[in-house]
Amino acid sequence: MGLGKTLIACVWANAFKKTFDSVKIYIIAPVSLREEWRKTAFQATGMESVPEKLPKHHVDDKNLDIVITTWGKVPKEVPPHVHNFVVICDEAHQMQSMTSARTKDVLNLTSEQRCIGCLLVTGTPMKNGKPLNLFPLLKAVRHPFGDEQKIYEIMFCAGKEKRYGPGKRVWDANGSSNLSILNAHISSHVLYMTKDDCLKNLPPKTRLRHKVAVSRHYEIMYTNRINDLVGTSRVKVLSWTLSFLPSSKLHTSFACQRRKRRKSVKIWIIETWVKQCWAYFRRYDSLRLLPRSMLPLH
Repeated sequence: MGLGKTLIACVWANAFKKTFDSVKIYIIAPVSLREEWRKTAFQATGMESVPEKLPKHHVDDKNLDIVITTWGKVPKEVPPHVHNFVVICDEAHQMQSMTSARTKDVLNLTSEQRCIGCLLVTGTPMKNGKPLNLFPLLKAVRHPFGDEQKIYEIMFCAGKEKRYGPGKRVWDANGSSNLSILNAHISSHVLYMTKDDCLKNLPPKTRLRHKVAVSRHYEIMYTNRINDLVGTSRVKVLSWTLSFLPSSKLHTSFACQRRKRRKSVKIWIIETWVKQCWAYFRRYDSLRLLPRSMLPLH
């Protein structure tokens, strides 16, 4: 974050503008960043875009270099007078699902023959490390791995069918596999930068701890609220646990042929529940140790 992704994207688009004739630049960005994109593009490259408060019928003026739109209003199609265009997607992790409407609209743009370039800008290309999130991005930049989704999911997402209930099969591709192969083949389409690469003169990180003073009134309110929370939680956990222990249904699945074996299983179950209760008590008791800095200010 803060490594100049907007500036890099504007320079990249300007290179296409100088290389090809009559290139239109479409920038898809969050609503709050439209004005920032317009200013950066003009200051860095001199390219003009549609002002933020311009009427809608001027959105695709022929005299303007850049059209800035939002993720909620991705263009369905490009006007016929545009011969070539490039697409820049800011916060591209918003198109990580193949079923979402915004992903489909962006892929329709990038799949056109007139689209001669696509740059996806994001700081989180994969959420929770799932290769499945990368597939729409690879498809948008026309990487070979983006051609067949099913093959991609089998190869890199550990895709397989899972059975839920009688006769119900669900395709699951939320895993990961062959990540080293994936990383080796997509490195040609990924420009990866860190702060250490871009800002080498940064001083070491300094952490300071400040104590925030609060009034006595709010401190008493805070202490009473924590005590009420701990007491309520203890009652809930105890009532929830005891509601299971006397039940004979709890032990039916553990029934054994020998009486001694059945008795030992019941004792083990009770011991397990007691340990879980104790873990809950310790968890809620730890709330008493929260720092005073979390108290409301007076």
